Amino acid sequence: MNIIITGGRGFIGSNLTKKAIEKGHKVGILDAGLIGANALLSVISPSQMDVECVNQFCNINNPETVSKSIDEIELIIGKTDCIIHLAAETHVDRSISNSKPFVETNVGGTMNMLEETMKRGISKFVHMSTDEVYGALQGDSKSSKETDAFRPSSPYSASKAGGELLAMSYFVTHKLPVLVVRSSNNFGPLQYHEKLVPLMIKNALADIQLPVYGEGKNIRDWLYVEDCANALLLIAEKGKIGEAYNIGSGGNNEKENIHVVKTLLSLLKKPESLIKFVEDRKGHDFRYSVCIDKIKEELGWSPAVSFEAGLEKTVNYYLTRYNEDVEKKKLSERFKRKAVS
Repeated sequence: MNIIITGGRGFIGSNLTKKAIEKGHKVGILDAGLIGANALLSVISPSQMDVECVNQFCNINNPETVSKSIDEIELIIGKTDCIIHLAAETHVDRSISNSKPFVETNVGGTMNMLEETMKRGISKFVHMSTDEVYGALQGDSKSSKETDAFRPSSPYSASKAGGELLAMSYFVTHKLPVLVVRSSNNFGPLQYHEKLVPLMIKNALADIQLPVYGEGKNIRDWLYVEDCANALLLIAEKGKIGEAYNIGSGGNNEKENIHVVKTLLSLLKKPESLIKFVEDRKGHDFRYSVCIDKIKEELGWSPAVSFEAGLEKTVNYYLTRYNEDVEKKKLSERFKRKAVS
């Protein structure tokens, strides 16, 4: 397939681009190059750029730019078969302080992509949503199913719910070939440093206090980013039009935030005294968990990487980068001293 990935320079997008190229697909990327859009060149070799992968800097909030950018991509890779729409404002804390960009991008930007898909007669539109549209689960409540009602709690999750509902309305009204993916928390190398796992690793390596909301009892279901990328491609290839699919660990990787932080400190051989409990976030959902029976039964997908193995891979990646940076600094200081002498 010829696939356009919005947000393809980001954390999930870069991993998805890599997997798509490995499977023989040609990829065009639309990305505004904003927060978190720094991962692509770490997973795609320069020789692959502009051959298997065509990169266009494009803000999806501008419909004219979207149209021109897709024209440029199609001149190189041919007619688009599928759009996988990942581009979004994603950070909950930022949405609390300023919700406007979240509505503009996650709803308005999604509308622009849907309109372009309809205008061009593209065969599939895969919309990336989130488990947060279901709202908080309490205690040992059953995991959220695709048929459960939406109860978003933050401006971020409300904007994602709005974008998803808009996408499904295009399926019903215009018969647009839409599929929806609701993912649990992703983690892995290259994630933007504001997210929990990379923030805690970087602070720990620098011996800086690790801020944990409340008592750290909030629970999230964790999914390694490569498993997410594989699921997205499988849904794009074999998913049923008009359907939504949950992806996550199926409850196997549900962890309290404090457990995640303490596990990271253990892997990094750092003391738990670095943990600092801070005032809880406004509207902080207690627990997310998604049931993945549907995708397992219909498409045969289940996550391959355990939480423990994924966390170890992630820590090793950051340790390698950290040690490389330390050596570079030492080398730089050595040359400075020689120049002075």
